[in-house]
Amino acid sequence: MDAIEGAVHGESHEQEADRFPCVLAAPRHFHLFVQDPDDDWSPTLEQVNAGTYDPLKLKRISFYLDVGLPHGNPMGFGFDGSMIIPRNPHLRSADDAVDEFNRVVAALLIGGLRLHQVVSGDLAFGSLYATGYYRYEHPHGILPTLHQAWGEAAAGGYLSIDLLHPSRISKADTVAALDAGRPVLAAAHRIDPATLVMAFSHHVATEYRNSLIYSWLIVEQLVSQIWDDVFLSQRMARFQERVGQLQASARSAAVRVEFLTEAGLVDRKLYRYLQRARNARNDLIHKGAKPSQGDSYFSLVALARLLELICANGSVPFDVRAFLQGLGKRSERPRREGVMRAEEADWSEVAYWREVKPIPGEKQWSGSHEQRAGIGVVRTKR
Repeated sequence: MDAIEGAVHGESHEQEADRFPCVLAAPRHFHLFVQDPDDDWSPTLEQVNAGTYDPLKLKRISFYLDVGLPHGNPMGFGFDGSMIIPRNPHLRSADDAVDEFNRVVAALLIGGLRLHQVVSGDLAFGSLYATGYYRYEHPHGILPTLHQAWGEAAAGGYLSIDLLHPSRISKADTVAALDAGRPVLAAAHRIDPATLVMAFSHHVATEYRNSLIYSWLIVEQLVSQIWDDVFLSQRMARFQERVGQLQASARSAAVRVEFLTEAGLVDRKLYRYLQRARNARNDLIHKGAKPSQGDSYFSLVALARLLELICANGSVPFDVRAFLQGLGKRSERPRREGVMRAEEADWSEVAYWREVKPIPGEKQWSGSHEQRAGIGVVRTKR
């Protein structure tokens, strides 16, 4: 390893720095974690296209934070948006690592940073050195493979366009989001953070079936917690002889919601949100009916309002409006990016472009091409 590293960096090393095996999670949408506003990296378009930018900073830790990992280990936040944890024995599977990352993403989400879910295909094994630099070594999917290539300036200009002017998340913003989100997760101790993140991520991605299913799971977890911690323990304290009967007769979330409504814990508005979400969930499960954007959204609203109720009971600050901000808007038609016809482009909005090679059938094509029976498209009569 020493000889290889020396050849790459043009110098010799008598001893390599301490190396720590780690698990990395590549972000779904490229962004930078930065120490402060002066922590800058600005490759030019020419450098990106030619692969001549300096990739070293893309493999540098920006900061470490205590996020509650076992053994007191901090989580590393890489300049290229990666999140990094040590490969400890408690990580027995990819699911264990995914849960650790999504627990942090959930806290950041509640605190106002809209990061997306981490799945097993976003993970990679790698090395973190005592110098504060890391390397992707064994990626599990396309995203970590792309980060590995970016870190070696080997991805090519078309794939590297995201390196131009990415969004930036500072250490201060990350700390503030964690400080706001972690108490909420602690108060709502019944919910699974990874499921919460998936509910929001799928909604943003307009995958409303998945969002509805995951958000309803969280709704049932929250209803269960309110039932046990608020309704039975406080509202029924004077009638202990009824507790056993209530627990036996109110086993489903639907029945519990009715009791919570009668007790005044669920107001009319929240009751309507819950009814719409439950009906859409039942139609999906029993009839295969496709949920709408509104069905998915109101299930998230119900989730947020129940979370607000739990936080209010525990005197934990929670800004429900900020939590839901932007989710209710219908997704705008995505901007056309990537390959398009030159005559269709709005050149006033085009920042960077490169010509793609024509294929047979396009007017720019010239020369011969392979022709085989059965590959052509034949018009059919109606």
